[in-house]
Amino acid sequence: YFENSFGIYPNEDKKIEKVVIKATNPALNYIRTLPLHSSQKEEKHEEYSIFKYNIKTDKEFKSELLKWGSSIKVLEPLSLHDDMVKEVKKLSEIYNS
Repeated sequence: YFENSFGIYPNEDKKIEKVVIKATNPALNYIRTLPLHSSQKEEKHEEYSIFKYNIKTDKEFKSELLKWGSSIKVLEPLSLHDDMVKEVKKLSEIYNS
């Protein structure tokens, strides 16, 4: 029932999406050690890793990614990438005003 969800919410109205993120330290080591989701696959590179998921993206998942700040970048899907950009811009406006 929760297989494709993040956290404790089944998010029945959400569709499963392929999510791709680029991670550097400190997020890299943490995510490698404690996977964000059971579908996690890692593609290792010298300075970073690409993590792939099949997951329902929701507010809880976005918050998890945002907590890592600049050590995480959403590459796919574009809709999630754009949501993250919007949130970062809002934060920037708050701290720059």
